[in-house]
Amino acid sequence: MPKKKTGGARRQIRNAADVRTRELVFAEDTPELGKTDYGVVTAVLGDKRFSVKDLQGVVRVAKARGAMRRGQRVGRGDLVLFSARPFEETGGRVGHADILTRYTPEEARKLVGYEEIPPGFYTTTDCAGDAPELDDVIFDDNLDIDNI
Repeated sequence: MPKKKTGGARRQIRNAADVRTRELVFAEDTPELGKTDYGVVTAVLGDKRFSVKDLQGVVRVAKARGAMRRGQRVGRGDLVLFSARPFEETGGRVGHADILTRYTPEEARKLVGYEEIPPGFYTTTDCAGDAPELDDVIFDDNLDIDNI
């Protein structure tokens, strides 16, 4: 009879104090990345491609970079930092970009506090999408429950 294994795969328990905060990355012009800007994801297109609307209202097709594909999940309504592709804008393919990082809602509030993005640009209601307004719902007060 084989010896009984001890231990095995143990579940790691995260301590609340162990949560690490990362350094806030700001948009800037760098020679390596080109012009970086903030944007909100308006649609998920599949294959790690997203439709992103920037501060000027231009909608671009952005692709998540390799390091982000394995670590962070990007969804509709998320605030992201993207880098425009300058080499493609001169070649005729305007509107393509690479997503560099995704901001958490807490980081987005800090960016509004630092006046990096305008206060109305990113809201948590962007995640709701096309949800109906409460004014559009009509309630019937004369409903008789016994005759249903």
